[in-house]
Amino acid sequence: MPNITTVNNLQGASEATAVATATYNATGSGLAVVTGVADQTTSTPYTYTTRKINTLIVANVGSADAVVSLEFDPDTATGGNEVIFVNAVTIPVGASLDVLSGPVYVNAGEAIDCFCTGADVNVLVSYEEIVSSSDN
Repeated sequence: MPNITTVNNLQGASEATAVATATYNATGSGLAVVTGVADQTTSTPYTYTTRKINTLIVANVGSADAVVSLEFDPDTATGGNEVIFVNAVTIPVGASLDVLSGPVYVNAGEAIDCFCTGADVNVLVSYEEIVSSSDN
């Protein structure tokens, strides 16, 4: 985990992901809409990256109500310890849901996953990528 008090680089970014109804990844979780960046420790200087998620918006782009769940996955390699933080929320046709009331940090090996049923959704994530050469 990076020491975010010794930042080498700070960049803002946004990504959009389309999530189809009943999409799951290899560990049975929803589709990852944001993932951590692997630590770079094969050459010096080492770098450690944290993504500070500021905005996460889910929009129903289908023709029926979408039922959406989001989970924080602290171990994308094996799964099993996911924590659902949005559970089966119905988003009407043409509506969107602004999910976060404060920032969430995503480190290497972590992800935020999205499940939906009833209709496809689009997910917009806006974040700051914080890169440090210190992990303590």
